Amino acid sequence: MQRLTVLYDSDCRLCRAARHWLDGQRMLVRMRFLPAASPEAKQAYPNLDHDRARQELHVVSDRGAVFRGAHAWVMCLWALERYRPWARLAARPANLPKAERLVHWLATHRHRLGR
Repeated sequence: MQRLTVLYDSDCRLCRAARHWLDGQRMLVRMRFLPAASPEAKQAYPNLDHDRARQELHVVSDRGAVFRGAHAWVMCLWALERYRPWARLAARPANLPKAERLVHWLATHRHRLGR
């Protein structure tokens, strides 16, 4: 895997901050950031549910695999040199449900948290 495309809600302050934080990290796998539902995102991924991509983080691999929610965050962390061990830990079967609950909570409250 050479590159991941991260689709995020560019209208959300918390999402924009997360995007800038990710972009500032040392990457083992390059990440390209696209606002979800933007013309560029719709052209690149016409079969994707772009309204859903605005509600929860989506990551698309250069091989076409689509990751949503907690799985998308795990992929983002996996792409970062410093956080790859955290991604492996979060992806364990015992931990993934906890990560899913956390990511769901953050997605639900992201606009309030971004203030």
